[in-house]
Amino acid sequence: DCFDCPAGSSCGGGAAPPAECSPGSVTATPGLFKCERCSAGSYQNDTGATGCHDCKQGSYCPEGASAPRPCEAGSYSDKTNLDSAGGCEGCPEGHACTTGSVAPMACRAGTFAAGSRNAECEPCKAGSYQSATGAAGCVACALGSFCPVGASLELPAACEPGTYANATDDGGLPDCFDCPAGSSCGGGAAPPAECSPGFVAATPGLAKCERCEPGTTSGAGSASCSECAAGTYTANTGQGECTRCPHPLSSGSGDITCSFCKEGFYLQDASALPDDIFRFPTDYCKPCPPNANCATSNTTLETLGIPREYWRASLLTTEIHECDASDHCSGSGGSTETSRRRLAASGGAGPGCDLGHTGPLCEWCVSDEQYFSRAERGCADCPTAGRFGILAGVVVALAVTGLLLYRALARAEAWDRFRARLDIVESQVGFQPKFKIVVSFYQVVATLGPVYGVRLHE
Repeated sequence: DCFDCPAGSSCGGGAAPPAECSPGSVTATPGLFKCERCSAGSYQNDTGATGCHDCKQGSYCPEGASAPRPCEAGSYSDKTNLDSAGGCEGCPEGHACTTGSVAPMACRAGTFAAGSRNAECEPCKAGSYQSATGAAGCVACALGSFCPVGASLELPAACEPGTYANATDDGGLPDCFDCPAGSSCGGGAAPPAECSPGFVAATPGLAKCERCEPGTTSGAGSASCSECAAGTYTANTGQGECTRCPHPLSSGSGDITCSFCKEGFYLQDASALPDDIFRFPTDYCKPCPPNANCATSNTTLETLGIPREYWRASLLTTEIHECDASDHCSGSGGSTETSRRRLAASGGAGPGCDLGHTGPLCEWCVSDEQYFSRAERGCADCPTAGRFGILAGVVVALAVTGLLLYRALARAEAWDRFRARLDIVESQVGFQPKFKIVVSFYQVVATLGPVYGVRLHE
Protein backbone atom coordinates (compact mmCIF):
# COMPACT_ATOMS: atom_id res chain seq x y z
CA ASP A 1 0.00 0.00 0.00
CA CYS A 2 1.07 3.62 -0.59
CA PHE A 3 1.00 6.02 2.39
CA ASP A 4 1.03 9.87 2.61
CA CYS A 5 4.49 11.32 2.96
CA PRO A 6 4.88 12.51 6.61
CA ALA A 7 5.19 16.27 7.45
CA GLY A 8 8.80 17.41 7.54
CA SER A 9 9.69 15.07 4.66
CA SER A 10 9.30 14.89 0.92
CA CYS A 11 8.37 11.84 -1.19
CA GLY A 12 9.33 11.76 -4.85
CA GLY A 13 7.10 8.73 -5.61
CA GLY A 14 7.86 5.18 -6.62
CA ALA A 15 9.59 2.94 -4.17
CA ALA A 16 11.72 5.79 -2.65
CA PRO A 17 11.26 6.24 1.10
CA PRO A 18 10.42 9.72 2.61
CA ALA A 19 13.40 12.18 2.70
CA GLU A 20 13.63 14.66 5.63
CA CYS A 21 13.64 18.32 4.68
CA SER A 22 17.11 19.89 4.95
CA PRO A 23 17.77 22.97 7.19
CA GLY A 24 16.18 26.07 5.65
CA SER A 25 13.25 24.11 4.22
CA VAL A 26 10.09 22.53 5.63
CA THR A 27 6.89 20.66 4.80
CA ALA A 28 4.09 21.80 7.03
CA THR A 29 1.57 19.10 6.03
CA PRO A 30 1.77 15.35 5.08
CA GLY A 31 1.66 14.12 1.49
CA LEU A 32 4.00 16.67 -0.09
CA PHE A 33 6.49 15.52 -2.63
CA LYS A 34 8.77 18.60 -2.24
CA CYS A 35 10.10 20.62 0.76
CA GLU A 36 9.45 24.41 0.70
CA ARG A 37 12.16 27.01 1.49
CA CYS A 38 11.69 29.20 4.58
CA SER A 39 10.37 32.61 3.56
CA ALA A 40 12.59 35.71 3.92
CA GLY A 41 12.63 36.95 7.51
CA SER A 42 12.57 33.40 8.92
CA TYR A 43 14.93 30.47 9.27
CA GLN A 44 15.12 26.79 10.19
CA ASN A 45 18.31 25.20 11.42
CA ASP A 46 16.98 21.62 11.95
CA THR A 47 16.22 18.78 9.48
CA GLY A 48 12.76 17.34 9.06
CA ALA A 49 11.13 20.50 10.37
CA THR A 50 7.54 21.33 9.76
CA GLY A 51 7.83 25.14 10.30
CA CYS A 52 10.31 28.12 10.23
CA HIS A 53 11.35 30.43 13.11
CA ASP A 54 11.09 34.25 13.09
CA CYS A 55 14.43 35.95 12.46
CA LYS A 56 15.83 37.28 15.78
CA GLN A 57 16.77 40.90 16.76
CA GLY A 58 20.23 41.92 15.68
CA SER A 59 20.08 39.69 12.62
CA TYR A 60 18.43 39.23 9.26
CA CYS A 61 17.30 36.11 7.34
CA PRO A 62 17.11 35.83 3.55
CA GLU A 63 14.85 33.22 1.90
CA GLY A 64 15.85 29.62 2.77
CA ALA A 65 18.06 30.70 5.69
CA SER A 66 19.24 27.86 7.87
CA ALA A 67 20.41 30.32 10.59
CA PRO A 68 20.05 34.09 11.35
CA ARG A 69 22.82 36.27 9.88
CA PRO A 70 24.02 38.95 12.37
CA CYS A 71 23.95 42.67 11.51
CA GLU A 72 27.40 43.84 10.56
CA ALA A 73 29.62 45.71 13.05
CA GLY A 74 28.62 49.38 13.11
CA SER A 75 24.92 48.55 12.70
CA TYR A 76 22.12 47.13 14.83
CA SER A 77 18.49 46.03 14.76
CA ASP A 78 15.93 45.90 17.53
CA LYS A 79 13.32 44.38 15.17
CA THR A 80 12.54 40.75 14.19
CA ASN A 81 11.89 39.18 10.79
CA LEU A 82 14.42 41.30 8.90
CA ASP A 83 14.95 39.82 5.45
CA SER A 84 18.18 41.61 4.45
CA ALA A 85 21.23 43.47 5.80
CA GLY A 86 19.66 46.71 4.59
CA GLY A 87 17.17 46.44 7.40
CA CYS A 88 19.94 46.96 9.99
CA GLU A 89 20.30 50.60 11.14
CA GLY A 90 23.62 52.48 11.34
CA CYS A 91 25.04 53.06 14.82
CA PRO A 92 24.67 56.79 15.84
CA GLU A 93 27.66 58.99 16.85
CA GLY A 94 28.82 58.65 20.42
CA HIS A 95 27.86 54.97 20.33
CA ALA A 96 29.42 51.67 19.22
CA CYS A 97 27.71 48.62 17.69
CA THR A 98 29.47 45.28 17.61
CA THR A 99 28.40 42.45 15.25
CA GLY A 100 24.80 41.39 15.89
CA SER A 101 23.97 44.34 18.14
CA VAL A 102 20.34 44.76 19.04
CA ALA A 103 20.92 48.35 20.41
CA PRO A 104 23.67 51.01 20.25
CA MET A 105 26.09 51.05 23.18
CA ALA A 106 26.99 54.55 24.48
CA CYS A 107 30.71 55.27 24.71
CA ARG A 108 31.86 55.34 28.31
CA ALA A 109 33.63 58.34 29.89
CA GLY A 110 37.14 58.76 28.51
CA THR A 111 36.12 57.44 25.07
CA PHE A 112 34.29 58.81 22.04
CA ALA A 113 32.86 57.80 18.65
CA ALA A 114 32.87 60.42 15.92
CA GLY A 115 30.32 60.04 13.13
CA SER A 116 28.00 57.03 12.63
CA ARG A 117 28.44 53.25 12.05
CA ASN A 118 31.24 52.89 14.56
CA ALA A 119 32.07 49.37 15.65
CA GLU A 120 33.87 50.53 18.81
CA CYS A 121 34.66 53.68 20.83
CA GLU A 122 38.13 55.23 20.75
CA PRO A 123 39.94 56.41 23.89
CA CYS A 124 40.63 60.15 24.24
CA LYS A 125 44.13 61.05 23.17
CA ALA A 126 46.73 62.28 25.64
CA GLY A 127 46.12 65.96 26.43
CA SER A 128 42.32 65.59 26.21
CA TYR A 129 39.52 64.10 28.28
CA GLN A 130 35.79 63.31 28.25
CA SER A 131 33.76 63.09 31.44
CA ALA A 132 30.40 62.36 29.76
CA THR A 133 29.13 59.15 28.18
CA GLY A 134 27.93 58.92 24.60
CA ALA A 135 30.34 61.63 23.43
CA ALA A 136 31.29 62.29 19.83
CA GLY A 137 34.63 63.89 20.77
CA CYS A 138 37.01 64.85 23.58
CA VAL A 139 37.79 68.18 25.30
CA ALA A 140 41.29 69.69 25.35
CA CYS A 141 42.93 69.59 28.74
CA ALA A 142 42.94 73.07 30.33
CA LEU A 143 46.09 75.02 31.14
CA GLY A 144 47.53 73.92 34.43
CA SER A 145 46.18 70.35 34.15
CA PHE A 146 47.29 67.12 32.50
CA CYS A 147 45.29 64.28 30.88
CA PRO A 148 46.69 60.82 30.02
CA VAL A 149 45.22 58.58 27.29
CA GLY A 150 41.56 57.75 27.96
CA ALA A 151 41.23 60.39 30.70
CA SER A 152 37.72 61.00 31.98
CA LEU A 153 38.73 64.13 33.96
CA GLU A 154 41.47 66.75 34.24
CA LEU A 155 44.22 66.17 36.75
CA PRO A 156 45.48 69.46 38.27
CA ALA A 157 49.16 70.35 38.29
CA ALA A 158 50.88 71.42 41.51
CA CYS A 159 52.79 74.58 40.47
CA GLU A 160 54.25 76.98 43.04
CA PRO A 161 52.78 80.50 43.47
CA GLY A 162 54.17 82.76 40.74
CA THR A 163 54.22 79.91 38.21
CA TYR A 164 51.69 78.21 35.96
CA ALA A 165 51.50 75.04 33.82
CA ASN A 166 50.44 74.19 30.26
CA ALA A 167 48.69 70.95 29.22
CA THR A 168 51.08 68.52 27.53
CA ASP A 169 50.47 66.52 24.34
CA ASP A 170 51.70 63.26 25.82
CA GLY A 171 49.44 63.51 28.85
CA GLY A 172 52.30 63.62 31.31
CA LEU A 173 52.78 66.07 34.14
CA PRO A 174 53.23 69.58 32.65
CA ASP A 175 56.19 71.82 33.33
CA CYS A 176 55.67 74.94 35.46
CA PHE A 177 56.66 78.30 33.95
CA ASP A 178 57.16 81.76 35.45
CA CYS A 179 54.03 83.88 35.36
CA PRO A 180 54.37 86.50 32.57
CA ALA A 181 54.74 90.20 33.38
CA GLY A 182 51.38 91.92 33.63
CA SER A 183 49.77 88.83 35.20
CA SER A 184 49.68 87.02 38.53
CA CYS A 185 49.72 83.27 39.23
CA GLY A 186 48.39 81.83 42.48
CA GLY A 187 49.97 78.44 41.86
CA GLY A 188 48.42 75.00 41.56
CA ALA A 189 46.43 74.51 38.38
CA ALA A 190 45.33 78.16 38.05
CA PRO A 191 46.25 79.83 34.75
CA PRO A 192 47.78 83.36 34.68
CA ALA A 193 45.31 86.10 35.71
CA GLU A 194 45.66 89.47 33.96
CA CYS A 195 46.33 92.36 36.37
CA SER A 196 43.30 94.58 36.95
CA PRO A 197 43.40 98.31 36.04
CA GLY A 198 45.45 100.16 38.64
CA PHE A 199 47.59 97.09 39.38
CA VAL A 200 50.79 95.88 37.68
CA ALA A 201 53.23 92.98 37.64
CA ALA A 202 56.54 94.54 36.66
CA THR A 203 58.53 91.30 36.44
CA PRO A 204 57.73 87.66 35.57
CA GLY A 205 57.07 85.16 38.34
CA LEU A 206 54.83 87.23 40.64
CA ALA A 207 52.10 85.60 42.71
CA LYS A 208 50.04 88.81 42.91
CA CYS A 209 49.85 92.19 41.19
CA GLU A 210 51.01 95.35 42.96
CA ARG A 211 49.11 98.65 43.32
CA CYS A 212 50.11 101.72 41.33
CA GLU A 213 51.32 104.62 43.50
CA PRO A 214 49.33 107.90 43.79
CA GLY A 215 49.87 110.06 40.73
CA THR A 216 50.05 107.03 38.44
CA THR A 217 47.64 104.60 36.79
CA SER A 218 47.62 101.52 34.56
CA GLY A 219 45.35 99.57 32.24
CA ALA A 220 44.47 95.89 32.46
CA GLY A 221 47.42 93.51 32.02
CA SER A 222 50.07 96.23 32.47
CA ALA A 223 53.65 95.66 33.51
CA SER A 224 54.23 99.28 34.61
CA CYS A 225 52.34 102.30 35.92
CA SER A 226 52.10 105.50 33.87
CA GLU A 227 52.15 109.03 35.28
CA CYS A 228 48.91 110.98 35.11
CA ALA A 229 49.02 113.63 32.38
CA ALA A 230 49.12 117.33 33.23
CA GLY A 231 45.68 118.51 34.29
CA THR A 232 44.79 115.17 35.93
CA TYR A 233 45.70 113.42 39.18
CA THR A 234 45.21 110.35 41.38
CA ALA A 235 45.26 110.75 45.15
CA ASN A 236 45.10 107.05 46.08
CA THR A 237 46.87 103.82 45.15
CA GLY A 238 45.50 101.26 42.70
CA GLN A 239 43.61 103.66 40.45
CA GLY A 240 42.59 102.53 36.97
CA GLU A 241 42.26 106.05 35.55
CA CYS A 242 43.29 109.61 36.39
CA THR A 243 40.77 112.24 37.53
CA ARG A 244 40.51 115.61 35.77
CA CYS A 245 41.35 118.63 37.95
CA PRO A 246 38.39 120.78 39.07
CA HIS A 247 38.02 124.23 37.50
CA PRO A 248 40.12 126.38 37.55
CA LEU A 249 42.95 124.17 38.82
CA SER A 250 45.62 122.22 36.99
CA SER A 251 48.48 119.87 37.83
CA GLY A 252 51.82 118.65 36.60
CA SER A 253 52.59 115.22 35.19
CA GLY A 254 52.36 112.56 37.91
CA ASP A 255 50.82 114.85 40.55
CA ILE A 256 48.72 113.48 43.42
CA THR A 257 46.59 116.62 43.70
CA CYS A 258 45.75 119.81 41.79
CA SER A 259 47.66 122.59 43.55
CA PHE A 260 48.06 125.41 41.03
CA CYS A 261 45.94 127.45 38.65
CA LYS A 262 45.28 126.58 35.02
CA GLU A 263 45.95 128.79 31.99
CA GLY A 264 44.16 132.15 32.15
CA PHE A 265 44.27 132.28 35.97
CA TYR A 266 46.89 133.16 38.59
CA LEU A 267 47.45 132.09 42.19
CA GLN A 268 46.76 135.04 44.46
CA ASP A 269 48.62 133.65 47.49
CA ALA A 270 51.73 131.66 46.67
CA SER A 271 52.11 130.63 50.32
CA ALA A 272 48.74 128.83 50.39
CA LEU A 273 48.77 125.13 51.27
CA PRO A 274 48.01 122.67 48.42
CA ASP A 275 45.10 121.14 50.37
CA ASP A 276 43.50 124.55 50.86
CA ILE A 277 43.90 125.41 47.18
CA PHE A 278 42.29 122.11 46.19
CA ARG A 279 39.35 122.54 48.59
CA PHE A 280 38.65 126.18 47.71
CA PRO A 281 40.00 126.71 44.18
CA THR A 282 38.00 129.84 43.34
CA ASP A 283 39.20 131.55 46.53
CA TYR A 284 42.81 131.29 45.44
CA CYS A 285 42.76 131.22 41.63
CA LYS A 286 41.73 134.52 40.07
CA PRO A 287 41.25 135.50 36.40
CA CYS A 288 44.32 136.99 34.79
CA PRO A 289 44.28 140.81 35.31
CA PRO A 290 44.13 143.23 32.35
CA ASN A 291 47.40 143.70 30.41
CA ALA A 292 48.92 140.59 32.06
CA ASN A 293 49.85 137.25 30.52
CA CYS A 294 48.73 133.97 32.15
CA ALA A 295 49.20 131.78 29.07
CA THR A 296 50.84 128.95 31.03
CA SER A 297 49.57 127.08 34.05
CA ASN A 298 51.11 127.54 37.51
CA THR A 299 51.19 131.34 37.20
CA THR A 300 51.30 133.21 40.52
CA LEU A 301 50.92 136.87 41.42
CA GLU A 302 54.72 137.21 41.44
CA THR A 303 55.17 135.47 38.08
CA LEU A 304 52.52 137.35 36.09
CA GLY A 305 53.76 137.88 32.56
CA ILE A 306 53.98 141.61 31.74
CA PRO A 307 54.20 142.52 28.02
CA ARG A 308 56.73 145.03 26.73
CA GLU A 309 55.70 148.70 26.99
CA TYR A 310 53.93 147.90 30.29
CA TRP A 311 55.16 148.20 33.88
CA ARG A 312 54.03 147.44 37.44
CA ALA A 313 55.35 148.88 40.67
CA SER A 314 56.09 145.56 42.40
CA LEU A 315 55.70 141.80 42.10
CA LEU A 316 52.80 141.91 44.54
CA THR A 317 50.40 144.16 42.64
CA THR A 318 47.97 143.56 39.79
CA GLU A 319 48.00 147.24 38.76
CA ILE A 320 49.74 147.27 35.38
CA HIS A 321 50.42 150.62 33.68
CA GLU A 322 51.09 151.42 30.06
CA CYS A 323 54.41 153.21 29.49
CA ASP A 324 53.18 156.02 27.25
CA ALA A 325 56.24 158.25 27.71
CA SER A 326 59.01 155.63 27.68
CA ASP A 327 60.14 153.05 25.18
CA HIS A 328 62.19 151.20 27.79
CA CYS A 329 59.58 149.17 29.72
CA SER A 330 60.75 145.63 29.02
CA GLY A 331 57.90 143.83 30.79
CA SER A 332 58.67 140.48 32.42
CA GLY A 333 58.64 136.86 31.36
CA GLY A 334 56.80 135.70 34.45
CA SER A 335 59.50 134.83 36.98
CA THR A 336 60.58 136.70 40.10
CA GLU A 337 64.00 135.07 39.98
CA THR A 338 64.40 136.10 36.33
CA SER A 339 63.67 139.71 37.24
CA ARG A 340 66.20 139.66 40.08
CA ARG A 341 68.90 138.05 37.94
CA ARG A 342 68.23 140.59 35.21
CA LEU A 343 68.67 143.49 37.61
CA ALA A 344 71.95 142.09 38.96
CA ALA A 345 73.35 141.28 35.52
CA SER A 346 72.47 144.61 33.95
CA GLY A 347 74.49 146.57 36.47
CA GLY A 348 71.80 149.23 36.44
CA ALA A 349 68.30 148.31 35.32
CA GLY A 350 65.15 148.33 37.42
CA PRO A 351 62.69 145.40 37.31
CA GLY A 352 60.75 145.59 34.07
CA CYS A 353 63.10 148.22 32.59
CA ASP A 354 65.77 148.20 29.90
CA LEU A 355 69.43 148.77 30.72
CA GLY A 356 70.06 152.20 32.20
CA HIS A 357 66.44 152.82 33.20
CA THR A 358 64.64 152.29 36.47
CA GLY A 359 61.93 153.72 38.67
CA PRO A 360 58.21 154.17 38.01
CA LEU A 361 57.31 153.62 34.36
CA CYS A 362 61.11 153.34 33.73
CA GLU A 363 61.33 157.16 33.64
CA TRP A 364 64.31 157.39 35.97
CA CYS A 365 67.90 157.11 34.84
CA VAL A 366 70.39 154.90 36.66
CA SER A 367 73.37 157.08 35.72
CA ASP A 368 73.91 160.41 37.52
CA GLU A 369 75.08 161.86 34.23
CA GLN A 370 71.74 161.32 32.51
CA TYR A 371 68.20 162.61 32.84
CA PHE A 372 64.90 161.29 31.43
CA SER A 373 63.85 163.11 28.28
CA ARG A 374 60.17 162.81 27.36
CA ALA A 375 61.04 164.13 23.92
CA GLU A 376 63.47 161.27 23.32
CA ARG A 377 61.31 158.79 25.34
CA GLY A 378 64.39 157.69 27.24
CA CYS A 379 67.50 158.76 29.13
CA ALA A 380 69.64 161.49 27.60
CA ASP A 381 73.06 162.85 28.59
CA CYS A 382 73.12 165.88 30.91
CA PRO A 383 74.54 169.17 29.48
CA THR A 384 78.39 169.48 29.47
CA ALA A 385 80.50 171.93 31.50
CA GLY A 386 80.98 174.14 28.41
CA ARG A 387 77.28 174.60 28.02
CA PHE A 388 76.98 175.51 31.70
CA GLY A 389 79.79 178.11 31.24
CA ILE A 390 78.02 179.80 28.37
CA LEU A 391 74.79 179.86 30.34
CA ALA A 392 76.59 181.30 33.36
CA GLY A 393 78.15 184.03 31.19
CA VAL A 394 74.79 185.03 29.85
CA VAL A 395 73.37 185.19 33.38
CA VAL A 396 76.31 187.37 34.57
CA ALA A 397 75.92 189.72 31.62
CA LEU A 398 72.25 190.14 32.33
CA ALA A 399 72.99 190.76 36.00
CA VAL A 400 75.57 193.47 35.17
CA THR A 401 73.20 195.14 32.77
CA GLY A 402 70.45 195.13 35.37
CA LEU A 403 72.79 196.59 37.99
CA LEU A 404 73.82 199.45 35.72
CA LEU A 405 70.21 200.15 34.91
CA TYR A 406 69.33 200.09 38.59
CA ARG A 407 72.01 202.67 39.42
CA ALA A 408 70.86 204.95 36.65
CA LEU A 409 67.28 204.83 37.77
CA ALA A 410 68.19 205.26 41.42
CA ARG A 411 69.41 208.73 40.69
CA ALA A 412 66.11 209.81 39.29
CA GLU A 413 63.39 211.22 41.49
CA ALA A 414 60.81 209.16 39.62
CA TRP A 415 62.58 206.02 40.60
CA ASP A 416 62.22 206.99 44.26
CA ARG A 417 58.49 207.39 43.90
CA PHE A 418 58.19 204.06 41.98
CA ARG A 419 60.22 202.27 44.60
CA ALA A 420 58.05 203.61 47.44
CA ARG A 421 54.92 202.43 45.73
CA LEU A 422 56.49 199.02 45.01
CA ASP A 423 57.38 198.62 48.69
CA ILE A 424 53.77 199.38 49.67
CA VAL A 425 52.39 196.80 47.21
CA GLU A 426 54.91 194.18 48.30
CA SER A 427 54.08 194.67 51.97
CA GLN A 428 50.36 194.35 51.29
CA VAL A 429 50.46 191.44 48.81
CA GLY A 430 53.46 189.41 50.03
CA PHE A 431 55.08 188.27 46.75
CA GLN A 432 57.88 186.28 48.36
CA PRO A 433 55.78 183.59 50.14
CA LYS A 434 53.48 183.29 47.16
CA PHE A 435 56.46 182.76 44.88
CA LYS A 436 57.69 179.99 47.18
CA ILE A 437 54.26 178.33 47.07
CA VAL A 438 54.22 178.41 43.26
CA VAL A 439 57.69 176.90 43.09
CA SER A 440 56.77 174.12 45.56
CA PHE A 441 53.57 173.32 43.65
CA TYR A 442 55.55 173.01 40.44
CA GLN A 443 57.96 170.62 42.11
CA VAL A 444 55.09 168.39 43.32
CA VAL A 445 53.36 168.36 39.93
CA ALA A 446 56.63 167.53 38.20
CA THR A 447 57.01 164.34 40.27
CA LEU A 448 53.46 163.00 39.87
CA GLY A 449 54.22 161.27 36.60
CA PRO A 450 57.49 159.53 37.43
CA VAL A 451 56.54 158.56 40.99
CA TYR A 452 52.84 157.76 40.80
CA GLY A 453 52.26 157.11 37.11
CA VAL A 454 49.83 160.08 36.86
CA ARG A 455 49.47 161.83 33.53
CA LEU A 456 48.14 165.43 33.33
CA HIS A 457 46.42 166.63 30.18
CA GLU A 458 48.65 169.04 28.28
